[in-house]
Amino acid sequence: MTDNLKTLTHEEALEGFRAVTRNRTLERVGHFVEELKAAEASGAPNGAYRIVVPDNAHGGRGFDLASIMFKNRFLYLEGPVTQEAVWELQKQIHYLCSSAVLWQKGKFGVPKTDEVGRERIRRITIYIDSPGGYVDWGLELHDFIREAEDITQEPVVVIMKTQAASMGSLLMQSGTKFMRLAFPRSLMMIHGLSYGNQGKIEQHMDGASGSVVRAAQLYQIYVEKMLEAHIGAGRLVDNGDGTLTNPVTGSKATVDERKRELLKWLKTHMENRDTFLKVSECLKHGLIDYVIFNEDEQMAYYDHVYWYLGLKEPAREEATQELRGHFDEDGVFIGDFVWSKEPLISKALVFIAQQAAGKDEKADKAQKLLAKSVDDRTASLKAIRALQARNLAKAMEKEAGYSWILDDLVADYAAQLKKHNSADGPAIS
Repeated sequence: MTDNLKTLTHEEALEGFRAVTRNRTLERVGHFVEELKAAEASGAPNGAYRIVVPDNAHGGRGFDLASIMFKNRFLYLEGPVTQEAVWELQKQIHYLCSSAVLWQKGKFGVPKTDEVGRERIRRITIYIDSPGGYVDWGLELHDFIREAEDITQEPVVVIMKTQAASMGSLLMQSGTKFMRLAFPRSLMMIHGLSYGNQGKIEQHMDGASGSVVRAAQLYQIYVEKMLEAHIGAGRLVDNGDGTLTNPVTGSKATVDERKRELLKWLKTHMENRDTFLKVSECLKHGLIDYVIFNEDEQMAYYDHVYWYLGLKEPAREEATQELRGHFDEDGVFIGDFVWSKEPLISKALVFIAQQAAGKDEKADKAQKLLAKSVDDRTASLKAIRALQARNLAKAMEKEAGYSWILDDLVADYAAQLKKHNSADGPAIS
């Protein structure tokens, strides 16, 4: 048999390889250009950042950066709370809920891996940078976010980026317990509800009555989340009999009385005025839970909240069951956390149900699991409170760095205002 294969020199083989590489590169670039044209034709925002994500050895695929962040369960509310902005976020939340329902189990259960064995991020994170907007649409978005936690069975984190004013401050209350975060220089502004109407006096009266209902709904959300935060941080102690005690003053009052105290504070700082709050003030009044100073502290805080929710637990050596870390003097675990295979409380409830059905052999195991669940809740709550206390102290320390400048500016503005309002000042034209 005649060998018809040509023997290539090194230079010829190298040139052939370069030609194939050029062709593949041109194919990838052409594919990327076609995707850009399709995005522009579909009305994609101008100037959207796009990157190429390799999906095999022969090429890649172009994605806009917002889509990549969405794939990793990061959502953004940047700008006013409008109908269009709310609808866009609602569609994104709907998608996350529908995809999670297919393969997630249990309250805050541990998700399965995807088709290539990767574990998806186990929380939805919503960044908020908003001057406020429409009350109706904001309340609807708030309810969607709260529903997302129930459907996906995972925490929803809300993070205040630069400002959360008016309706933006209320949307900050949509996060899971302990999961309302903020950047150090962000500001929250709260104020009373505003409304407008046109037409006859009867229509104005109807509009005013509807606005009172909306105001009551807004106040309820603030009060519930603030009370939850005060109890979680230990500023109020639940006595288990429908009363709450202030551990500093020793005063004891019913839950309803505490809610009325919070409502009174809100009305004082919201009615007929705008109140701007620094992050330390937001922490003190229960409007946020934690300030982000660096990623290590943020992830450590997440780990302890996950432990409280039954999602994680301190890691142990398989052979000896010794902890892979230690607890500091405040009960904060310094070490690795691992994902729990199944929430302990849920597992204990299953055993209790079996015991009630007559399977007494599960009783001992159920009691042990319940005891461990209670112990983990107690230990993790102690650690979270310690982390929050340190976080508040750090926030106040950072803010003290510019407090003297703030005092100086306020004094200058007061002097200028006094000068302009005096008889010797310029006449008002």
